[in-house]
Amino acid sequence: MIPLLAEAAVAGSFLYGCLVLGVGMLLWDTVEVGRNDAVNLTNAVYGARILSRRVVVAVAGVGVVLGATFASGVIETARKGIFDPTMLTLEQALAVYASVYLVDTILLYSYSAYGMPVSTTACLVFELLGASFAIR
Repeated sequence: MIPLLAEAAVAGSFLYGCLVLGVGMLLWDTVEVGRNDAVNLTNAVYGARILSRRVVVAVAGVGVVLGATFASGVIETARKGIFDPTMLTLEQALAVYASVYLVDTILLYSYSAYGMPVSTTACLVFELLGASFAIR
């Protein structure tokens, strides 16, 4: 009975740790994606003095919301086109997604900090691909 309780406690702490790490990385990754992708557009338009800063930020905000709303094809590819999450246990799926968020946050921050161009979609696709190979 005691080993069963210890095993449940370890599994529970792993799930809790993945949840905390996942939410933290999700929030940080959201900032990095917005900083990276929205700035690509806003810098060019604002730098060319086509629109004022306020209008550029408003247009970028609308674009981010529209992109997130209508990007179901990209999301479906990321969700089921790279690997089938139903083939993984809950712990494996959480480990894959937590590691993807961790690596994505580090890559996007590093590339953006050094001014290097980076595609967030390409990063996510190859992170999911690498994680799916590593889990098998």
